[in-house]
Amino acid sequence: MKLIILIISFLCFLPLSAQKLSHDSNALGISYKIDGQEVRKDEYKQAINDDELLETFQKHNTNAIVGETFMYLSSGYFIYNTYEWIANGDFQWGLVGAGSAFYVVGYLFNKKASKLLDEIESTVNNDISLNVQGNEHGLGLSIRF
Repeated sequence: MKLIILIISFLCFLPLSAQKLSHDSNALGISYKIDGQEVRKDEYKQAINDDELLETFQKHNTNAIVGETFMYLSSGYFIYNTYEWIANGDFQWGLVGAGSAFYVVGYLFNKKASKLLDEIESTVNNDISLNVQGNEHGLGLSIRF
């Protein structure tokens, strides 16, 4: 009888614990993590089970792409200015200003993208999880808030 209860409890009450989402932002971009393991962006997106959060993830993705584009443009201005300075001795402060402006805009977009990910992760990681386990001595229930 205890074995039957154990099997039924196992089949009916499988663990519902959610995966823990996280990310790291650095100069090379954003790395996505599930339970501490680095994953691809599409795997991270699949772990989000809410339509509203998927919409927020899409906004994050758009901000990240725009931010990275401005950062690359900034790098291009700085590299071109350095080349002109070395090759021709012509240092152009206008290019430094334009590169700096692109850098600031890119930084702001990346910051917004990171905040949107923080919002997603706080919602997903704060979900309630239920875990039911049993053995021949009884049944155990744990709820995590």
